[in-house]
Amino acid sequence: MNSSMLRIVIFAVALFALIAASGCDYEEPREEGVVARVNGEPIYLHELENAYDIQHLGWTADSELTVGRLRSQYGKVLTTLIVQKLVEQELQSRGIAVPPERVNQAEAQVRVDYPKDEFEKILVEEYIDLDAWREHLRASIAKQVFMEEVLRPRITLDYDEIEAYYKAHREEFNRPARIQFALISGPERRMVRDAATLYLEGGDERQLRQAYPRVSLQEMTVRKDRLPSHWQEALESLDPSEASSVTAGQSGFETIILKQRFAAETLDAARAYPIVERILLERKQQTAFEGWLEDKLDNATVLISEHLIPGASEEESLPVRGAEETEPRPYWGEAPERDQPDEERVPESELVPDALDGQNAGADN
Repeated sequence: MNSSMLRIVIFAVALFALIAASGCDYEEPREEGVVARVNGEPIYLHELENAYDIQHLGWTADSELTVGRLRSQYGKVLTTLIVQKLVEQELQSRGIAVPPERVNQAEAQVRVDYPKDEFEKILVEEYIDLDAWREHLRASIAKQVFMEEVLRPRITLDYDEIEAYYKAHREEFNRPARIQFALISGPERRMVRDAATLYLEGGDERQLRQAYPRVSLQEMTVRKDRLPSHWQEALESLDPSEASSVTAGQSGFETIILKQRFAAETLDAARAYPIVERILLERKQQTAFEGWLEDKLDNATVLISEHLIPGASEEESLPVRGAEETEPRPYWGEAPERDQPDEERVPESELVPDALDGQNAGADN
């Protein structure tokens, strides 16, 4: 797990203790299907269930799931929905819309990794509604728009900060020798050879998939010292835009096409500048977002279903389907007291990216 993802996970866990706010008195009758309200706007049970399914897409079912653990998981998902609702309300109050074309573009980027109609099949298999998935994607884009349109203008970053970071983390900009290549594999030798010919003639992944549905194409850049020995041997004798002979692989046959070699180097300050700028901006934006969110929660009215408030024993087993509840609990309850222990804060060291190659994707061009 990289540092930015770790920060998000820890922040989400800590945030569940921050959803309390002033003015949590709610005297209206219970509304069927509502699990929370944010400044009077409802979050429905079906939205919570859809978000839970989407966040756990592809996960293996937990055979030892208890009531307490399930409540905790749903509570964390509800926390995300509450934050999304606050962001949505902020954008609406400022008259900022989420561009539909941006959402469509993001969906197209996801779909490119799947054969035709395969994405819909996966959603059906996981009992996820396509419209619900799109709404989940739209909420993610809304967060990006909020960061860009609302928070980014508040953030300042000067050259001295960038220079100081570069000097303090110079070793992070040492880049080992790397090789960029394409791996084409398939069940038949001739099929792999023909697919490689099409690729060398300029065919992209989509064209290869259409012409040879059973062939797999992987394009990657790998440190030279981390290549498997048989790949190193195959690449050693190749010139750029040249394919190795087709050999038997782990799942059929494969060929490797050399694209480019990168010598070991250390990025100087000028080349590292955009990378450091991005790192520091992301850090400052996250800090600004946390401050904005805490302020919003201080002034918001947030009501959640008491069934989602932590408190059940982790050992409490799931109820048997159809069993009667003898003493139903009140539907609405106040959110837990705000408490964010210092030990839950992410240390500064965790904010430094641990995958420089991924952050430097554009530096080679």
